[in-house]
Parts: sequence; C-alpha cells; structure tokens
Amino acid sequence: MRSFLAGCVLVVSAVTSAEPPPTIFTLGVLRRDAIVVPFATYDGKQWEHHWPEPSAQVEVPISLRSVSKRWWGPTGPLDIWQTWAGTKPPSLVHVRQPDWLQAECDKQVGLRTDYQPDQRPPGPETQPYPKDGLAVSPAHVVEPLETVTSSSPESEWLPDVLRPLFAAQEDSALTRARLEGSEVHVTRKQLDELPITLEAVYAFGTTRRVYWVEAVREYKKGDLCAAVVFGSGWLIREAGKLTLAQFDVALAPCNRNGLSYMLPLGVLSLPRGLYWIAQWSGWDHENYGIVEIRARSITPVLVVSGGSC
Repeated sequence: MRSFLAGCVLVVSAVTSAEPPPTIFTLGVLRRDAIVVPFATYDGKQWEHHWPEPSAQVEVPISLRSVSKRWWGPTGPLDIWQTWAGTKPPSLVHVRQPDWLQAECDKQVGLRTDYQPDQRPPGPETQPYPKDGLAVSPAHVVEPLETVTSSSPESEWLPDVLRPLFAAQEDSALTRARLEGSEVHVTRKQLDELPITLEAVYAFGTTRRVYWVEAVREYKKGDLCAAVVFGSGWLIREAGKLTLAQFDVALAPCNRNGLSYMLPLGVLSLPRGLYWIAQWSGWDHENYGIVEIRARSITPVLVVSGGSC
C-alpha cells in the first residue's frame, strides 16, 4: 500500500515500510483453446479493469514486451499464470505470445499459453467459447463453487421458496412483454398451475451459504413450448433463515433469446471482502463479473464485456 506519509519523518517511514505489501494480482478467464483473457486487477483496495475490451478490429502486439503498459495496470507484464480449472489442483502456465480471438461478433486480444486442456477445444466459431476456469497472476488461492445437484436435499425445498418470488414478479414481466410487443400470451392462472424447474444452482459456504439460482416455468400449448418464465438471482441462508438478496423474473420466447446464464469461476477471500467471480452469457453476449458477498447483500463491483453481437 502506498503510504500518504511517504517523505515525512524517518521514524514514520520506517514503520510504514515494515508493513507487508498489499495483495495485487490480475484475473483472467481460461479458455479451452489455452488463451487467457485478463479482465480484472485487484490493487489491494479495489477492482479495476485495464485490458482492452472486445471491438470490431484489434491490433495484436507482436510480443509480450510490446504490450502497452496501460493494459497491465499496477502488476506490470505477466508471463506466468496460475490456473484453477474445475476440480484439478492449480497449475502454472506460461505465456507464449499475444494472440487474437473471436469474442461473439467482436475480436479480442488474449494471451496464448502452454495450457493443456483435458478436452479437445472446439472451433473458434463456438460462442460463447468454453471456459475451463480462472487464471490468476501472481498466484492467489481461488476457492471452488459448489454445483447443487438434483439429488441434493436443497433441490427439494428451493422450488417452494421460489414460488412466491416468481409470483411477485410474473405480472410485471407479463406487462413488460405486452408493452414490448411480445406475441407470447399467457395468463396468471395458467402460470400458477405450472411447476418451477431448477436449471442451475451454485452455492458457497456452510454456516452462511450463498446461492445463485436459475429456474424456469415453461408454458406449453399442447406438447409445444409457447413461452418461458425465467427467474435468476441470489439467496442467502444463515442460522436457518433464508434471505432474498436479489431475484429477477422475465418472460422470454422458447429459444431463450435475451436471457443470461452464469458460469461460476470461483470465490476469492481477501482482507477487504469475499468475491464471487463468474461469466454471464447468452445468445449474443458474454460478460465477466465480480460481485462482493456482504453480510446481507450481494453487490456487483465490476462487470467487463467479453464480446457481443
């Protein structure tokens, strides 16, 4: 940490210099094609974004040394990254060269590494492109997020918890859809008769457990899907009490156009807070986000575009 007392009396300077340096590191998404895309730097106090976002045209530096200093921020050039991919133990990868990649309809500059994925990478036309995990430089511990399966006891009571949350917002979602000219027509009575299906549930913690939930009601005409009511958001459970941090409901066509889904990447525990790292993506976009897990709320602190159409 830079002391505002620098340049003052020697005694004060000596005390300040004895303090341990702050934790400064950069996060990047680890793509299955071995490219790391930096997106967030922690400077010991806050999160910042320095690496250029996707655009229609990009200029790729010819070497790591030729990458602009502005792109790195306070860390300076980073040629070794620690990767956290699934349940595998962390490992180190080395940057070979800067390279360009397809990011939805945009282009992006990333760092091609010597990472070896467990699965064969798909072609660059696959969007959003598969991510194997998180890359950190310098190395820092990343805690895993738990996927709650259908066999978990939590999957049994969560739909009952979500039912009033859906009901509280479905009417406004239906109204918005009509105002926007949606051709989907479904009534409140029809929705009330539909079950709520959990599509994805991720969790972190034990005594204080934080959930990200994605769930749907699917309205059908005959055997065909006619509309999807999609709900997603945060829940916190502590001391037997469940608190709604944020939950949004939207009416969407059956192709799910306009919706976003989470890919969890990990949790970082820092002196100033606990942070959940994830990708949110849909048909035509992807973003990388950092949210702070507070005592009674979930607060976004940084959102970075990963490409759009």
